[in-house]
Amino acid sequence: MKRNLTCGVVVALVGCTRPAVVRDPQAPVEEWQAYGNDAGSSRYSVLNEITRGNVARLKVAWTYRTGDVSDGKGTWNGEKVWAKSTFAATPLMTDGTLYIATPFNRIIALDAETSKEKWTFDPKLNRIGYYGDDLTCRGLAFRTDSKIAPGQPCRKTVYEATLDGRLIAVDAETGKACARFGTAGQVSLKAGINLASGINHVIPGEYHFTSAPAVVGDVVVVGSAINDDDRVEMPSGVVRGYNAGSGALVWSWDPVPRDPEDPARSTWQNGADRTGAANVWGPSSADPEHDLGFSADHQSEPRLFRRRTEGSESLCRLPSRVKSIGRQGGLGIPG
Repeated sequence: MKRNLTCGVVVALVGCTRPAVVRDPQAPVEEWQAYGNDAGSSRYSVLNEITRGNVARLKVAWTYRTGDVSDGKGTWNGEKVWAKSTFAATPLMTDGTLYIATPFNRIIALDAETSKEKWTFDPKLNRIGYYGDDLTCRGLAFRTDSKIAPGQPCRKTVYEATLDGRLIAVDAETGKACARFGTAGQVSLKAGINLASGINHVIPGEYHFTSAPAVVGDVVVVGSAINDDDRVEMPSGVVRGYNAGSGALVWSWDPVPRDPEDPARSTWQNGADRTGAANVWGPSSADPEHDLGFSADHQSEPRLFRRRTEGSESLCRLPSRVKSIGRQGGLGIPG
């Protein structure tokens, strides 16, 4: 599978002519249910039909175009759209269905064999804002709830964190929002975040989301993306875990140690603890067996923090720490 620069998906299969495709019926079939294939993001696959001996004979099986494109020159709802679009999503594949996230956060379910569209879900993304990563979505999360009977709504759920700050849960089989998740299938990820930190107004799009959530048991973990180097007191880069069924907040953890009782607080001197960001913008991974999630946070802002010491002036790079977080709380392990 490879990305198409015109925001589409191209699937290549071994075959000399189209449309005939011959496959080995004994070959293994493997799904791709997480951004990195498995919870630990190994990106490893046992599939072995494509080899050095036949890779040169790959042919296009089908092409699907999402149509979600922005060149940064258009308008939306009568306003200027500043951001360009990029297609950066890793599709998920399970039960013969390919799930794709578009640059406008639309979720599309396709038949993996034929590319026939099964359903689409449009969260109506607010495209107006100064999104530092442009209009993009890197991926989705998938979960099966064994406590819900087959055929019942949202037994299988697709999760997405939208650019404009919402965590959305969609029934993987129907494409309908999961009614009992948050409010009408979504939770605000801006709730509890001081978006005007250090200033007296909100910069639309400064605080956003591009990466796939991570599922750890019955908790959905999300970080955030924050524009770089806007100011010192940026919005918090708090990492949060939400109940996968109800959307209720289970726990939150701030990479910047603001609590005086936190042992790490003493290492953040000369006002460094008042900075923001230190957010987890990239994908997280998980160790379900030990009930843990792993997230690598970004530097706090600004990346170069100016401080005065004994009448002199110096620059220091603020620390970034890798964390291991239990589902029910914030166990921090400095990296």
